[in-house]
Amino acid sequence: MLALRHHGYWRALLALLLTLATGLIQAQPLVLTELPTGSLGTWASLLIEDGPPLGLGDAQTRQREGLFRKDNRAVLTYGIGSRPRWVHLELFNPTTESLPFRLVTGTTWTDQLKLFVVHDNRVTASWKTGDDYPKPLELTPGIGFTFTTSFAPGRSDLYLRVESIDPLVLPIKLMTEKQALSSERLVHYSYGFIYGFLIALLAYNGMLFIGLRKRSYLYYSLYLVSLILLNFAYTGHGSAWLWPDYPLLQRYMILFLMVLYGCCGLLFASRFLALAEHAPRVLRLVRLSAVSGLSLIALCIMAGSQLGAALVAFSFISLFTLGMVLLGILTIRHGRMAGRYFLVATLFGMVGAASTTLAVWGWLPFNSLTYHGLEYGAIIEATLLALALAHHYNEMTAKLSRITLSRDVLSTEVAERKQAEKMLRKSEESLKESQSIAGLGSYVLDIPTGRWKSSDVLDQLLGIDEAYERSLQGWVALTLPDDRSMIEDYFSNEGIGQDKELDKEYRILRHNDHTERWVHGLGKLEFDAQGNPVKMHGTIQDITERKQGETELRIAATAFESQEGMIITDANSVILRVNRAFTEITGYTAEDAVGQTPRLLKSGRHNVDFYAEMWESIKRTGSWQGEIWDRRKNGEIYPKWLTITAVKSDDGTITHYVGAHTDISSRKVAEDVIKRMAFYDPLTQLPNRRLLNDRLSQAMAASTRSGCYGALMFLDLDNFKQLNDTHGHRAGDLLLIEAANRLNHCMREMDTVARFGGDEFVVVLSDLTADKVESASQVEIVAEKIRITLSEPYLLNISHDGKADTTIEHHCTASIGVVMFIDHAGSQDDILKWADVAMYQAKEAGRNLIRFYDSTASEST
Repeated sequence: MLALRHHGYWRALLALLLTLATGLIQAQPLVLTELPTGSLGTWASLLIEDGPPLGLGDAQTRQREGLFRKDNRAVLTYGIGSRPRWVHLELFNPTTESLPFRLVTGTTWTDQLKLFVVHDNRVTASWKTGDDYPKPLELTPGIGFTFTTSFAPGRSDLYLRVESIDPLVLPIKLMTEKQALSSERLVHYSYGFIYGFLIALLAYNGMLFIGLRKRSYLYYSLYLVSLILLNFAYTGHGSAWLWPDYPLLQRYMILFLMVLYGCCGLLFASRFLALAEHAPRVLRLVRLSAVSGLSLIALCIMAGSQLGAALVAFSFISLFTLGMVLLGILTIRHGRMAGRYFLVATLFGMVGAASTTLAVWGWLPFNSLTYHGLEYGAIIEATLLALALAHHYNEMTAKLSRITLSRDVLSTEVAERKQAEKMLRKSEESLKESQSIAGLGSYVLDIPTGRWKSSDVLDQLLGIDEAYERSLQGWVALTLPDDRSMIEDYFSNEGIGQDKELDKEYRILRHNDHTERWVHGLGKLEFDAQGNPVKMHGTIQDITERKQGETELRIAATAFESQEGMIITDANSVILRVNRAFTEITGYTAEDAVGQTPRLLKSGRHNVDFYAEMWESIKRTGSWQGEIWDRRKNGEIYPKWLTITAVKSDDGTITHYVGAHTDISSRKVAEDVIKRMAFYDPLTQLPNRRLLNDRLSQAMAASTRSGCYGALMFLDLDNFKQLNDTHGHRAGDLLLIEAANRLNHCMREMDTVARFGGDEFVVVLSDLTADKVESASQVEIVAEKIRITLSEPYLLNISHDGKADTTIEHHCTASIGVVMFIDHAGSQDDILKWADVAMYQAKEAGRNLIRFYDSTASEST
């Protein structure tokens, strides 16, 4: 007994020593030349924000105070709705040169991610990204966010601030360029295989639906589409390729598609398992679940609750996977073979979905297997469900064979029925002939005497009464003079003389009111024993409305082939016809367009709300017109003026839509030229004072909203007048153009460089940090970069009329005045004036210098 206690004591002591040794090892900096494989979460320390957002300086202070704590997990996972966290990683470069690395961190659905590399208490690199921002920086689909950086010799500190309402998952990896490229290549090949397999499966089942018209294949295709879209969204492919400019869409797209994926799966399961026949109560419960899921996610989206949407989506997908398994079990209990395939398939899907969900929530270790578990399970599930559908198809084929055998027994009855149907059709044809004759004016002409008899309908059509002279002359007299010769010729030689039957379209003048009508006359000759025509039986039909319609159609056809592009669709927006101008404008021929919808022309420049307002106007007023951007067949995006008109039937039902559009590219180009002349300097192509005032106003407003500093630099080129006096204004212009180009290369895309006038330039920096010292440091780095760039020698190539070009080398420096602003601390004029004061202080101090505006110093000056 004593030996056992003694043995337990040593075991506890050994565990304690191992824990202390592990802590000491992890307390040491991470040596960059000896990096471990995988995620570096066990080397990191964390701080949870429990108040207002912290800046980098605040985080550094808390780190030095020892408030950061170890997590001891390789991948840091914290579930839905976690508070923002700061992560600190201490790195050491034992070499004498900077070491380049690729930093891979975060997940593609991370809302906000800020990174700072600090060396010698100075920020050497920083990034701000995440799917809360348009076109998130450094997003690598299927991997996360990848940043290229280098670490100087000695110690460096890596700070990360991560914030996400969705499940917060934070792997941290440092890889060489070769390792990173190999990892990315493997991921891309994997997704290529997954999407290729699913799309092939989708195409196969789509063709089966088209051929067999079985809704099971349609619903299964919809299920595959929702799976592909969901995977496309949460792996970051959608945010990177389809909607990079719409962070709000990315914020809710994954969560919505999770619910939609579950609803499509339930729809397919209900049809495949024939719940309507075998379990109607369960079917009602399934429908209620789908409607509830869609309603809840829609309410959360409309309320702007991302946390609520995340909870609904993950809860729904968990219940969906469990429900699919229960449906399979229920079907097996009803004795259906299809349930066995379905149960096995859904078990794989449930295990995959559960592993990914639990790993994302932080309840399972986050690794490649658990992260891609949903995809593995989905592929296996989809394959097995396809086999289940094939089995179902074989069962149907067997039933069809049995039906075919039974059909032979009824062959005699079918033959008798066909004979009866043939006699019935003959009777129907006779009835139709009688009805057709009864609906027309009829006549009988006695050819030898030229007298004719007419029915009441014909008398009403011709506007005659019983007293009218019914002779050939009377018949011809009713004919319009322009068509009278045609009728006379028939009755004399052309028709009756050659035993031809009457079939003429001509115009008449009604006897009673002298109105002009179009008629179609038909007549069949009757012959005597010698073969001479003795009678003609026939009908006359009023075709005035048809003729008017033909005239209107000819006019419409002429108008349709106008200079405007014309397009006609049915009520479902399927294109029925386009004109030649449409082809000339868009590049799409009639063969390309007919059968498609106008979405063929969408440019992607307009959002869903734009088209919703358009169709609301069409439904409300019957038409819409306005400017819209479309895409030609060659991919060129162009502006056009579009008019859409709804065509309605007599009862108000929309039957067609007619669209007319005119290419307004030339007008837009002219507008752009005018705009550029109004807002840009013609020499340097930089914004002029007017546009500068607008950009400065926007920067000041953004500073007020975000609480971050902005900055304005006032630059004046030193000794510019000397160049003008020595070499002329052409040399000065070349210098100003080159200086503008150098300034543009020093700036971020979001910053503004403007020509203020003469040799003066203004630079506006926005979206700095909330910390004044840190912002000033960033501005000083940019200003010094500008000063050095502008001080490099200028080679100016001057052209002379009739003489050889000359090249002069000129040295020019710049004096730079800088002013910081935040929260509308001064007006635009004040900010420009303060920057100008600082610039003159730089000139007075010896030129080629940078001076920040100091209100105390300015007042004393």
